[in-house]
Amino acid sequence: QYGLNVDCFNTSYVSYSVDHGGECRLKSGLRKYACHLTLDPNTANLILSEGNRKVTRVVEKQHYEDHPDRFDCLYQVLCREGLSGCRYYWEVEMEGDWAVIGVVYKGMKRKGRENDSRVGHNRKSWSLSYSNSRCTGRSYKFSHAGVSRSNSLNDFRRS
Repeated sequence: QYGLNVDCFNTSYVSYSVDHGGECRLKSGLRKYACHLTLDPNTANLILSEGNRKVTRVVEKQHYEDHPDRFDCLYQVLCREGLSGCRYYWEVEMEGDWAVIGVVYKGMKRKGRENDSRVGHNRKSWSLSYSNSRCTGRSYKFSHAGVSRSNSLNDFRRS
């Protein structure tokens, strides 16, 4: 499954959309791997909108009925669609200075604040984090099983 983690530092508002930007933004080689994802309200403790294709974190705690699939402590949400097979492509638009997007295997824990419930901090998930801070600038971090590799945005640009 696809997961979002929006456990943002001191951010009062963060918004993500899993809607891609249209066919003109897709590279022809990736088009065949494009998939449309919807967010699963049974896993969320965030605000979902736009037909469960947009997630927003606000300061006010959201009150949802208890559900065994819901993340109870962490600001994370999974998609309804499971991904199986080889390749998938999706785009995420974000507002704010920090975000984590990830892929989660079945069976990842949903309760508590421990690493076994955090996307990218266990063997049942992978994550890509983006941050844009005044101190360190823009950077990306890949994580799996609690092991991370960081790169600045400059490392991804062509020379």
